[in-house]
Amino acid sequence: MDVQSTKRGGGGIVKTLWWQAPTLLNPHFANGTKDQDACRIFYEPLASYDPDGNVTPVLAAEAPSLQNGQVAKDGLSVTWRLKKNVQWHDGKPFTADDVVFNWEYVMDPATAAVSVGPYRDIVRIDKLDSHTVKVVFKSPTPFWAAAFCGAATGTIIPKHLFQAYKGDKSREAPTNLKPVGTGPTGSWTSSPATSSGASSMRAITCPTAPSSTRSR
Repeated sequence: MDVQSTKRGGGGIVKTLWWQAPTLLNPHFANGTKDQDACRIFYEPLASYDPDGNVTPVLAAEAPSLQNGQVAKDGLSVTWRLKKNVQWHDGKPFTADDVVFNWEYVMDPATAAVSVGPYRDIVRIDKLDSHTVKVVFKSPTPFWAAAFCGAATGTIIPKHLFQAYKGDKSREAPTNLKPVGTGPTGSWTSSPATSSGASSMRAITCPTAPSSTRSR
């Protein structure tokens, strides 16, 4: 990885090299780490995991817990409070509507999302206000973080760009190849690697987004 930037949030170019180019830049269609890694550059989850497996907030304002009352004692719900003033790369605000939409998008059988596994345990998601959601489970769920945490199944796509492409139109969305996320990069280019013996690899060049659109 080649990083050219003088300070955090200062912009610049990031060049990465993979063994294979990603197929689609939609995290809900990510088949393997090449797709998950590429999508994670643009899209972010509500939270991630530190090396010890602790939940750490990304788009969430804080990690839910029994202590702060956001994880229900009966294991039937978890409440996520979202960071405010987060913007998508096109300037639109990130809100609770985006979180609710991702569950609806994934759960539509015609979407055929590969990330559907942990979302099946959810019976509904209640929007409590513009930056708070309550995820309600079908039964007590010890692994309440599965649906919205980590790169594999947790990253959030924008409702305003994908809502017209839910279901059987999901593969037609222009943003499957031109992502608009909340992460550190806002655009990309892909080209064959030139290293000797690495003809199957791909180099990805990503201009980093200004810190004003970032979630942290």
